[in-house]
Amino acid sequence: MGPQDIRVRELPPMRVAMLVGVGASPERDGWGRLLRWVECNRFDYPLGAVRFFGQTLWRATHRYGYAVMMTVGDDLQSNESIAIKHLPGGLYAATAVYGSHNRANCWLGLDRWLQDSRYYQLGTHPVLEEHVRFIGIPDANREYEIYLPIIRVPQPASV
Repeated sequence: MGPQDIRVRELPPMRVAMLVGVGASPERDGWGRLLRWVECNRFDYPLGAVRFFGQTLWRATHRYGYAVMMTVGDDLQSNESIAIKHLPGGLYAATAVYGSHNRANCWLGLDRWLQDSRYYQLGTHPVLEEHVRFIGIPDANREYEIYLPIIRVPQPASV
């Protein structure tokens, strides 16, 4: 992955419905539960109006926690099935990923890009993976956009 594959993007604040999966494969568990919840509640969002995000929360040797999220409107409230959270938005280094097997290398590429940058440093807002095309699609054909939080490094004034 070369620098031309990495873009600096501003994500807006977003309101999301969130579930957390825990275990050896929490992503599969979390997405399955979230998509069942969507189906049971018969959400009628226009195609393309909803965005799906994931975030690794913690990692241990053979288990980890993964939050799965979808953007929702102001009409939805938290209940015993789902939590409603606010993602703060912010500045990100972002790149597209094709196939689940490529995510780790793309994260390494973002890390190298940040280490080489004189203009940005790591931010404190959430690290995110946007799941662009994943429902009913084999792992090898899924599409993601991964987001590394960044902030601008103040530059010295020119003389």
